[in-house]
Amino acid sequence: MRILHVINSLDGPTARQLTRLLAELRPPEWTFEIFVAQTRGNVHLAGLPPETTVRMATRGRGLDLSYWRQLGLAIDRGRPDLVQAWDDESALYAGQLAASRNIPLVAQHPADVRAGWLARLAREKWGAATACWVASSPALREQAIRAGRPAARVVCIRPGVAALETATTATVARADFLREFGLPDNARCAAIISPLQLRNRVKDLIWATDMLKFYGSPVQVLVFGDGPQRWRMEKFSRQCEVADRLHFLGNRADILRWLPFCDLLWDASEPADSGAALAEAMGAGIPLVASDTRPHRDWVRAGENGLLVPVGARAEFANAANRLFTDRALAEKLGAAGRSRALAEFSAATMAAKFAELYRSVLARGVEKPAAAASLRSRSS
Repeated sequence: MRILHVINSLDGPTARQLTRLLAELRPPEWTFEIFVAQTRGNVHLAGLPPETTVRMATRGRGLDLSYWRQLGLAIDRGRPDLVQAWDDESALYAGQLAASRNIPLVAQHPADVRAGWLARLAREKWGAATACWVASSPALREQAIRAGRPAARVVCIRPGVAALETATTATVARADFLREFGLPDNARCAAIISPLQLRNRVKDLIWATDMLKFYGSPVQVLVFGDGPQRWRMEKFSRQCEVADRLHFLGNRADILRWLPFCDLLWDASEPADSGAALAEAMGAGIPLVASDTRPHRDWVRAGENGLLVPVGARAEFANAANRLFTDRALAEKLGAAGRSRALAEFSAATMAAKFAELYRSVLARGVEKPAAAASLRSRSS
C-alpha cells in the first residue's frame, strides 16, 4: 500500500507522531512518501526509516501555485493509493489534487476550528472530498461532528508515545541536562512544547514565570518550538525581566532525551492542540499543568496526572507550578500515574495499528465522488 503524507514541516510533536507511525508500519506491506512544505529546519528528518522517500518544496504565504504544481507532480510520480494531510494548509492543496485524481484523502481534524481563511477554505471546499477525518482525542471528534462532519467518517486516534526513559533510568544524568541548557544546580524546570503562536497563550506563561520569580522560586522555563511570534515572546520576556529564566530553544531533535529531567509541562493553549506534547510528557513521567479546556480534560485528570487551571489565569498557572516545585512527593505521584496511563493507552504500536486499520477500511470503501471533485473535473474537461 502506497501512502503519501503531506505535512507542513518535520518539526514538532506532529512530525514525531509521523516518524513513530512510519517506524511501526514497515515494508513490504507499507510504502511511504513524505511531501514537506519547507526546506529548512525539519529536525526530525534523520529519525525517519531509511526507506522513506522525502520530497521538499517551499510553500509561500497565501495560495502558492508553485507548491501546488510540485505537490501534483509528486502525486503523479508516486501514484499513491491514499493521501494523508497532517495539517489544514496541507489539506487545502492535497484535498484538491487528490479529489481530481480519484485518490482518497485522510485529513487531520484541526484543534483550532477558528483558524485563518486558508484553513476554512480547505474545510469548506474539500471537506466533502475527505474520506476520513482523524481526531486526536474524543473531544476533538465531538467537535468535528458538531462542525458538520459525518460521524461515520470521523475517527479518534490518539497520538502514540515511545517508551521514554525517566529521569531515574536515563543514560544521561541531571548534571548533563543542567549543563546542556546552562541552568543553575537548584533549577526547577517547566517545559513548554508549542508552536509560538498567539493562540497558544505562551505570554500567559511568561507572566506566570515573572510571578514565580517574585515568589523566590528558582524556576527555569525551556521553550521547545518555533513560530512567527517567537520574536514577540522573546521581547515580552525581556520586558517582564525574566529573559534569564526563559530559554527559547526552537525545534530540537533531542527533545525527548531531556524532557524527563523537567519538573512539569506547561500548556496554556486555548483552544487545545492535538495533545501530542501532553502524551509525550506523560510518557516521560512528568506532571502536566494545562488550561482547563474540554480537549485538555481528555489528557489531564486533575489530581491524578496533573493540574488544570482556568484559561488565562496567569496567577493560577504560577501557583500550580509552585505547588509541584515544592511538593516533590505530589509531583512524582502525578508523573508516575501519567506514565502508566501513557504506556497503557497511548503506545506507538496502538496508534500505528489504528492507522493501519483506517487505511485498509478507506481503501476498501473506494473513492466517493463528492460534488466538489465532480465540479472540478467538469470545469477541467
